Amino acid sequence: MSEELEKDNIKDRRGWLLLVLSVFAAFVIWLLHALSLQYSAFLEYYVELKSAPDGKGGRVTSNDKLIVRCKTEGYNILIHRIGPNYITMDLDTRPMVARDSASSIYTADRETLREGLVQSLPQGIELEFIVTEKLDFILPTMVSKRVPVVPKYSLDFADQYMPVSQISLKPDSIDIYGDIKHVSIIDSVWTETISYKDISSPVSGICSIVPIRWISFSDNQVYYSMDVSRYYESKITLPIIPVGVPEDKEMIVLPSEATLTYRKAFGGVQPKNNEFQLTVDYNDYINSISSKVMPKATTLPRGVLFWEVFPRYVDCVVASDK
Repeated sequence: MSEELEKDNIKDRRGWLLLVLSVFAAFVIWLLHALSLQYSAFLEYYVELKSAPDGKGGRVTSNDKLIVRCKTEGYNILIHRIGPNYITMDLDTRPMVARDSASSIYTADRETLREGLVQSLPQGIELEFIVTEKLDFILPTMVSKRVPVVPKYSLDFADQYMPVSQISLKPDSIDIYGDIKHVSIIDSVWTETISYKDISSPVSGICSIVPIRWISFSDNQVYYSMDVSRYYESKITLPIIPVGVPEDKEMIVLPSEATLTYRKAFGGVQPKNNEFQLTVDYNDYINSISSKVMPKATTLPRGVLFWEVFPRYVDCVVASDK
């Protein structure tokens, strides 16, 4: 008896499942049929202009929505309801009128909108009439500015190789164009990352400038180059010479000597110690908060790529009378 009831229950569940699937399939068929039918509906769009009056901003969007009545399939209406709803129009901007001579708000009337809208509506949507009487666009004045191009790089050099100079860019500055509120806050532009590993020879190439939204560039790419040389490292001990000291004063440096570590390009003659000079400037002493001054290598032989002094700071004592 229980086995017969179990079989009946299974049959009932299968029957209900089949009924649900049938209803769902019928709904899908009905929905597809309904979406394929033609309807008249009100659609709303934000209008984006491709062009603008001379001297004004390029691609801008309307403040309010454009309301139109169109005939189209239900599927297109459904997609429109999901959004976002933007339409790009190539309007004849000559009929557009500014509110006053100093205004950045331009108005397009219904007839101007109609001319651009017929060609801009998505395929399968037929315009019946335009509800909106006019549409306002904020068209800010375009300006330009010359800004430097800053290289962004990730460089890894082979052992005993280093750059002879910084990365050189051509052009090293470009003109940028855009709305004054955007251009005014830009002081420089960056290149895409210039990346090299295990460098042992000069590098060069072309890289793009990182784009900035709403901004146009006079050049979108730059040529870069950098000289690279093999070097050797050496150390020498030199006296520290005070310079710029007034005749009625005497500056004593403690310690009086420092170690200069330098890197020089391979080739040529080994430089002599008298080709180097370490100095401390009296003016640096006057402008320092303490009596410590940084020694500088004011004389170096040709071919020195890098140098550093130890100790980095020395104490100075100035006597009023010699």
